[in-house]
Amino acid sequence: LRGSFIDRNGLILAHSESIDNEQVRIYDFGSLYAHIIGYSSRTYGKSQLEFSYNKYLSGMSDVTDIAGNFVEEKRGDTIQLTIDNDLQSMAQKMLNGKNGAVVAIKPDNGEILCMYSNPSFDPNRKSLETNWNALVESEKSPFLSRATSGLYAPGSVFKTIMLAAALEQGYEDYSVYDNGTLEIGDKIFENQGKKAYGQINLKEAYMVSSNVAFMKLGVEMGPDIIREYSKKFGIGLNNFQLEIPYKNGNFNYSSKLPDGEIALMSIGQGETLVTPLQMAVMTATIANDGIYQEPHLIAKITNTIGFTVDYGNDSSSSRVIKSSTANTIKEYMTETVERGTGTTAKIPGIIVGGKTGTAENETDGKEHTWFIGFAPAKNPEIAVAVICEYSGGSGSQNSAPIAREIIKTWLYK
Repeated sequence: LRGSFIDRNGLILAHSESIDNEQVRIYDFGSLYAHIIGYSSRTYGKSQLEFSYNKYLSGMSDVTDIAGNFVEEKRGDTIQLTIDNDLQSMAQKMLNGKNGAVVAIKPDNGEILCMYSNPSFDPNRKSLETNWNALVESEKSPFLSRATSGLYAPGSVFKTIMLAAALEQGYEDYSVYDNGTLEIGDKIFENQGKKAYGQINLKEAYMVSSNVAFMKLGVEMGPDIIREYSKKFGIGLNNFQLEIPYKNGNFNYSSKLPDGEIALMSIGQGETLVTPLQMAVMTATIANDGIYQEPHLIAKITNTIGFTVDYGNDSSSSRVIKSSTANTIKEYMTETVERGTGTTAKIPGIIVGGKTGTAENETDGKEHTWFIGFAPAKNPEIAVAVICEYSGGSGSQNSAPIAREIIKTWLYK
């Protein structure tokens, strides 16, 4: 029999049974894990972890007993994920039919706690075979893992990378006059709602998400610095060792970019594209005092006699920004939730840090909305990224409440 998948607490997520002398693959939670575990089908092949870890699941890995003797193997290995089923279920519940994705990571070790994309699909055989053509042809792209392969303009959450660059490149005392609009060449750029904030420093500009302030900052810093810090946070780079396929995002760069394009780049518009996973990793890196931990989905793999045969990918780590920079950003993010654009992420008794974002797109004129966050502020135990597609409004209306419930679910366990 093919091996099983279990969550971090040992709950069975997928297993196989012999029914009428035929092996049947059962996905115990239907569509909940379709973009992580994938499907194993005689007709359509395998995807995601079912594909990449087929050697272990099909019982082809060598098994030896405690004395080192080879044991004939008839059943596949058990793969334990880092995912917490309660968080994964909450992500599905909170997206509530919205197209989008939720990713949560443990900042200190890179364990992915939940990674849910909507719409999803039921990988169980009857459903998959009945609906395959409709799934393939659907304009909603249910086979697309939006968490790992959905490409979106980051909008104002990109200001977090801009903030890191400013703090480390001598702009910590940056102050600018914001009258609500900025004219560059023949283009006029505006703050959301055309709000004018007057004389504003870096912290205030981040808290209220001033486009004008960050555009002026970006033009002053120049594209080379913006590129350097985007690369530090992995934007556009193939830098993960993730167990399932993912997209790198896109960072279009030239040292001779015109000021108007630098201005757009500085607020996460233009041609910059990121995945929700990348934004969750960025948030986790900041929460972890500026140290990047490799994100991973597999905790361990055990054989039928209980021996651990693999611990999944080694979680490498590296410093991305100074500890002092990360601490300042965390302070600004907690202020953003306390009294800035992120107040809908507040949790009584827990200090949450976060940043909202709104990203323009060409479809129906409705924006995608973002929220990135972490908690508790002092020693963060969870970092989250949420995107709601074509939701209109703001990140504080759509995405922050989802992140709040994910954080609550984890911290109240």
